[in-house]
Amino acid sequence: MTMLLKNFDQLATTSLRKQALLIAEAGMAVLSPRIILRDKISLESGGTVLKVAGSNIDLEPFRRILVIGFGTMATEGVAQLQVILGDRIAGGVVIDTVAGSVPKIVYKIGTYPFMSVANVAATQEVIELLKSAHSEDLIISVISDSASSLLCAPSGMTIEQERAVIAELIKAGAKAAEVTIVQKHISLVKGGQLAKVAQPATMVNLIFSDTNYAAADSVGGGPTVADSSTIHDASEIVQRYNVLNRLNQDFMKFAETSKRNGETVHNIVISSPTDAVQAMKSKARDI
Repeated sequence: MTMLLKNFDQLATTSLRKQALLIAEAGMAVLSPRIILRDKISLESGGTVLKVAGSNIDLEPFRRILVIGFGTMATEGVAQLQVILGDRIAGGVVIDTVAGSVPKIVYKIGTYPFMSVANVAATQEVIELLKSAHSEDLIISVISDSASSLLCAPSGMTIEQERAVIAELIKAGAKAAEVTIVQKHISLVKGGQLAKVAQPATMVNLIFSDTNYAAADSVGGGPTVADSSTIHDASEIVQRYNVLNRLNQDFMKFAETSKRNGETVHNIVISSPTDAVQAMKSKARDI
């Protein structure tokens, strides 16, 4: 059996070590994009229905299936989608720190954890692809938390200025949720805005959460999820942490986020660390 822990044999020098490593392996396995999508997505009814985590999507009305992905799980996740969908995939763009080899997919190597000009250029390619989509297109996206850096399109500022704002918030002790709110309001794609670009196409967004199943709007800045925070919220956070003074700025322009997802946007949190905890508990009982 191939182990995810590549140095398993070298580390498993005692019985207790081996048991601990087997428990860790069980947790890692259920967080693997390949394994998650293998177990939760399948083609049914002679290849005309895509079953995603219990939901059925009729593929017959769609002219094209486009695949996009952003985050450090994107390349592996899209590779598994290709195993499932094969040549039904008509094209797509993936932003990750490593490239893949799925035909018709354009891979853009981005930087993580820091945003960069390269990430902005890659994001623009995603935007252009989505702008070309029509109502007869199905877009499947793979989104993980690192997308907050890899998918970026600053609004009203440069990428260097956005990085500085986020850095000052973190240095000042802002909570992760507060940083996310500000990020959404200085972006053209976060806070549900990417999904608006794709209209009127149908979107099925596979979200890999690093917190819990209820956190779809925070993963990667929630590019496909309607946002309840406001410009006022973002402005208040910036003021609370004295960011403008720290950056020697007098003014910061905020963008409003998308407040409602259309009926063609389907956000599915496909995994969370809860799965790993349960798998590890189960393995611990078994050994």
